[in-house]
Order: sequence, then C-alpha cells, then structure tokens
Amino acid sequence: MKKKNIYLKFIDETLKIIRRNRLPLYSSKYSKQDYNQHQLMVMVLFKDYIVTDYKRFTQLLELMYPVIDKLELEKSSFFTITKNYYLGYLLQIRMDTPTK
Repeated sequence: MKKKNIYLKFIDETLKIIRRNRLPLYSSKYSKQDYNQHQLMVMVLFKDYIVTDYKRFTQLLELMYPVIDKLELEKSSFFTITKNYYLGYLLQIRMDTPTK
C-alpha cells in the first residue's frame, strides 16, 4: 500500500478545515475571481509549511501537477496574487488583534 505524500495530506487537511470554517469563496462580488479564497489560503499556508519565499514557492508550484490539480488552479501567475493575499491576510489579523 502506497503512503500518501505528506504535502498532499497537508493540502487535503487544510482544504477540509477551510471549507468547514465557511470561509467565503470570494472576498467581494467584484473580485476578478481568478482564484477563490480557499485556493489562496491553502497556497499561503502551504508556502509557510514548506518554509520558502514566494518566488521559489511559485516556481515549485508550477512543477507540482498534483497540487495544481487538487486546488483546481488554472493560471500560473501565483506570485503576485498569493503575495497580495498574504499581505491582506496579515493586515486583517493585525486589525482584528486587540491593542493594549
């Protein structure tokens, strides 16, 4: 019996958690809808999981067909979109964190 790849397992579990927590697919009805928030969040978390920078991550992701298939990604312009999403995500966390 073949063991499941740890990275694919991470992506599967992350997708389950995101869907269970009802993260909206799109942040706005006016978004370009190239990627949904589930895909972006998994890519950001996966980048952090493998501990790499955005440029290397996007180059690696282009080589990983199982990951691309699992996330149902169509375009390969991950770098700018994931970076902007991540920065917005961090900004949102900072705004939600109470100050003393």
